[in-house]
Amino acid sequence: MKLREALELIRQARPAGAEQARYLLGCSTTSTHLQTFLQAYLLRQRPELAIEIEAILYGDLLGSLERIQPQGYTGVTVVCEWYDLDPRLGFRRLGGWAPSVFGDIIGGVRAGLGRLQNAIEKISAVVPVVVALPTLPLPPLEISVPAQTVGFEAEVWSPTWEFARWCGSRSGVRLLSPAKTIPSG
Repeated sequence: MKLREALELIRQARPAGAEQARYLLGCSTTSTHLQTFLQAYLLRQRPELAIEIEAILYGDLLGSLERIQPQGYTGVTVVCEWYDLDPRLGFRRLGGWAPSVFGDIIGGVRAGLGRLQNAIEKISAVVPVVVALPTLPLPPLEISVPAQTVGFEAEVWSPTWEFARWCGSRSGVRLLSPAKTIPSG
């Protein structure tokens, strides 16, 4: 679907007295287009509903998810990127990429995934949750051929896949396939 198609679908009038459905989009970026596409996707699935998408506070995925009251939502979508798990893995807060801190970054990722898991467990007890794992490439922490995985990258993905396994085992939690979310080419 193109942006124009999504906007046209959203602008279409809903039936009078349409049931309200309120969804939360949890991501740490400026989510305008993502909100638009999510709303259009949901409207294609349930055109009889009046769907509203609310986004969390910019730059605070974990904290926002820990604080929400899920009873007010129909469902929650979580888009997690590396910088949500440890800010040093983002490009806006550079620094600390020396090999001597790699272990600390891995610890930060594990801690971030723990917080995310706790928040999702609380939320999914009330409403369905959809989770997207990181799709952005890691910063260039190690020198290697781009197509080659080296030690640090494997160490970061290990707890991430453990978290993915946990998501797959929970009722009320759906994990988007990385094969479908990672852009090709």
